[in-house]
Formats: sequence, C-alpha cells, structure tokens
Amino acid sequence: MRMEPSLSQTADGAHSDTELDFQQMFESMPAAAFIIDVGSNRIVYGNQAAVHLSGFNRTQLTRKKPTRLFPRSELGRFWENPGADGEFIGWILTRHKAEIPISALAHVVETASGPACILLAFDITELKLGNDLETERVRQDSLTGLLNREEFEREFDALLRLERGAHSMGVLYIDLDDLKRINDACGHAQGDAVLVAFSQRLRSSCLDAALVARYGSDEFIVVYEDLPAGLLD
Repeated sequence: MRMEPSLSQTADGAHSDTELDFQQMFESMPAAAFIIDVGSNRIVYGNQAAVHLSGFNRTQLTRKKPTRLFPRSELGRFWENPGADGEFIGWILTRHKAEIPISALAHVVETASGPACILLAFDITELKLGNDLETERVRQDSLTGLLNREEFEREFDALLRLERGAHSMGVLYIDLDDLKRINDACGHAQGDAVLVAFSQRLRSSCLDAALVARYGSDEFIVVYEDLPAGLLD
C-alpha cells in the first residue's frame, strides 16, 4: 500500500515539482508512527520510533495485525468513522511480551488504495509510574510510610466483609507513652525520629500482618487475618 502525497504549491498557485515526502516526515517523528491498511487489517508501515518501542523490525511489523500489537484498544471504532480523529490510553505488546502503556492518536484517511489509519503512539511509562507513586503517597502516612488512618479504615472495612469460615482476625492497638514529653523536652524533630524508628521496627517485626498503620499521632494498629479459631480466646 502506498500513501499518495499531495503536491506542494508555489506562490502563484501552481504545483511544484517536489512532493511532500511522507516517509521522511514519519521517520523524523519522536512518536511511534504506524500506518494500518484498514481493508487487510494489517500494519503496512512503522517508523524507527515504532521499531524501537515495539521491539519488532520493520518486516515483522508489516506482518502484524494491529489488534495483536495493541491489545484491548478497539481500533475498529475509528475505522467505522473515516476522517474522524480519536485518542485512547492503552498498551502496546512488545516483541518480548511486555505491555508498555501508551497514549495514542488515530486518524483514518482515504487513500488511492482505500482507507488507512495513521496511528501515533507515545510511551507514557514514566507518567504512569509517577501517577502510581502519587497514589501510593496518598495511601501512606507521610512521616512513617505506614498506611494512614483513612486508608487503614478503608482496607480494614474490606477485610471485615470477607467470609472467614473457621478463621478469625486479630487487631493489635499500640499507643506510645510519653511522646509529648519528648517533643516538649527535645523538640518535634526528635519526636518524629522516635516515631520513624518505631515504625521501622514495627514493620520489620510484623511481616505476616495484613495491615500495619499509623492511626494517630502516637497510635499504631496491626491487623492479622486468617488466625485459627480460638487462638485469641
């Protein structure tokens, strides 16, 4: 399949002798560019960025069905509306079977050989990792790194809803004494250091716990699940 380029025009309106080189334009793009022949449902072109992102060489790319390279992307919905732009967040399945998150733009155009979909894919791995880290920070107490009170209550409520059968749950509540005296005598920085040190010891000694959380300024909660019935009697 050959994409037919349009001719550029001179100032007087006449066409110049130089056609727009689409292949050179695609090759210079930082985004992974793919051209999909809608009729055969095959990828017919991928630029160097597409080769780098997918791990497939050009020959391998041109044998691929787009649904195999872009799983769960529903590309067909763009083909049903030729000329319409569309975008989606999805994944590209690489040669090494890794799923890389992408943000993609798709545009269906009519060519001399029939409709074709031009797809530009952008690797958003770093953005996704940043979002995941931000989500994790929201779940954690900023000082100790343990679950914060809000997240603990949400997860503890979920545990209570589980069917336990013959097993039970154990909840350990810990309140540190005299933290206020440390803050008053040595300053809040020293008090925070005590909380951090205690949290690290608590985490390392409760590896089998279902939940470990800082519930208040000097309050901690540890939850164990699937304990044998009668263990806590």
